[in-house]
Amino acid sequence: MAFNLERFITEEQFIQCSPITADEFVRLSKDCDLRVDKPDLEMLERAGLFYPLFRVRYPKYIEKIHRRDKNHVEIPGPLEDKDIWDGDTREAYGHFWFSKNMTRDFYREGLLWRSQDRGFEPWKNFSDEHGRKAVESYYSPFQLYPLWTMWQTTTVPISLISWGALDKETLHCSASEWASVGKELTRVWADGESRFSQAADICIAIANRYFPKTQSDRRMLSTARPGHYHDWDWYEYGLRWDPKLELSKLGIEPKRLRDLQRGLAGETQHIDPLADWYSIVQFVALERKKRLKGKALLAQWFYAMEKMLRLFYEDLTDHKLPPPDDDYHRWKERYYGQGVPERELEFLEYLANEYHLNPRPRVILVVEGESEFDQIPRIADELLGYPLERVGIRLELLRGITEFTGGKADYKRGGRLARFIDYHHQLQTIVYVILDNEGKSQKVKERLIAARSKYPQSRRHITKEDYVFLWERNFEFDNFSDSEIASALSELAGRSGLISETEVHNNRENFGKPGFQLEKLFHAKTRRELRKRELAKLLVDRTIEMAQRDKDFVPPMVLTKLHQIIQLAVDNYQPTCRDTWMRNQASGFLAPTIS
Repeated sequence: MAFNLERFITEEQFIQCSPITADEFVRLSKDCDLRVDKPDLEMLERAGLFYPLFRVRYPKYIEKIHRRDKNHVEIPGPLEDKDIWDGDTREAYGHFWFSKNMTRDFYREGLLWRSQDRGFEPWKNFSDEHGRKAVESYYSPFQLYPLWTMWQTTTVPISLISWGALDKETLHCSASEWASVGKELTRVWADGESRFSQAADICIAIANRYFPKTQSDRRMLSTARPGHYHDWDWYEYGLRWDPKLELSKLGIEPKRLRDLQRGLAGETQHIDPLADWYSIVQFVALERKKRLKGKALLAQWFYAMEKMLRLFYEDLTDHKLPPPDDDYHRWKERYYGQGVPERELEFLEYLANEYHLNPRPRVILVVEGESEFDQIPRIADELLGYPLERVGIRLELLRGITEFTGGKADYKRGGRLARFIDYHHQLQTIVYVILDNEGKSQKVKERLIAARSKYPQSRRHITKEDYVFLWERNFEFDNFSDSEIASALSELAGRSGLISETEVHNNRENFGKPGFQLEKLFHAKTRRELRKRELAKLLVDRTIEMAQRDKDFVPPMVLTKLHQIIQLAVDNYQPTCRDTWMRNQASGFLAPTIS
């Protein structure tokens, strides 16, 4: 088979992957580490080795000119036969774009033709005497494949230093030998159709159906919307697509498709510098992949071509051909789990864990009050030297235990907090809860520990006792002394010694009883509301200052607790396959198992 220009036009095979001009093709080639220029393309065409898909001659017409002054010209429009115009005129060239009517009309008028169908013409003739382009050559991006193969197999790296050291006779003999080899290679490449050109021609013919499926991050695909095809629907086109009819038009057998796909897949893996990361690169945003350079970008085009052939073959035979990473693919089916590589989200989850790219936290630390929410990150960073985010810990604010207990039925099962924990434990993110020891906290803890996971594949409880921690009283009383709290309260009140250590101690001893809260003590002394977040900040400020200057500093309990939570995050290795995930769920690490 060979490129069929008439079918290309009548079937509008240019909608999803339009041909590009010679200048654009050269730029794309160079971006793909294929160092060719327009003179190289002209030379290859002259030798009968590599041709543009087609050429377009821009039609000439006469346009009216109105000169406002020496440097400014207005173009009122083309000069029509019926126009009466006494001003200046000049020759101009029309435009060409890809639409069914325009390509058909240009073809019928002989203004669009296959370059092979006419004798070779020097490219300098494609511009007029004023340097304006009169003829444009168009290439398909898929032609990178035959061009790259030909260029690679016929290009020899030469050391100029070595050649410079040769005497004239040896140099002449060597040059003659290379010239003879070049002529033989020209004959070989010019003889008949290569499989590389055939693969490109097939991809051009099936691009409208399959090219959008290659322009994807494996979750969303991208379809082209050329300006003249607002109503063209790729999904509707797919419903009408008949792969067997297309195969008969191409005049090839399915076996040939399979052989072309295998060749492309193997060659692409060989040249791709990112081949070892093939699985993860598939999930990268399309626009980011387009910004690759060199052989990495070239490989993306070749991957697109092999996938188009692979999808076409599957539609024809209901048989799936192996992807480019065939050996790895067979292994990863066994490693990641049966069918996992075909399930985008689950596979991406394991890959992200394998490459340490998964932003999901290893531990979610749930705290009850805003004071802890503000100050625990400071304590971890400034006293331990471990910013929570860096070690995979995310902080969540509960805003009081009643916020997560829900209605009466919910409360008996641990409330909404239980569902939150169960969901994240299913994803292997440990939820560690720190609560004040007041109100319903003890009951909530008991119910959380007793509750069972709602996920049928996880035969475990929701959480374990170690992951629900109750302060003996609350954050302030458990981590700071009476004198520290009294001093901070007095500073907030604006009067040193206003609130005594004894008064704070009395509140500590009667914690949980009506009327014995720091807020009530502060209000009684100042007639102002106590801003507990400011109190916590003052207390932590002084603790950090003391830790920096006092060698005998005794760390507060929260520091010990954060050490334990950080170690949990470090030990919580994320699963890289389904088997590991299942073992983790059944290990008792997240919660006791149910036999």
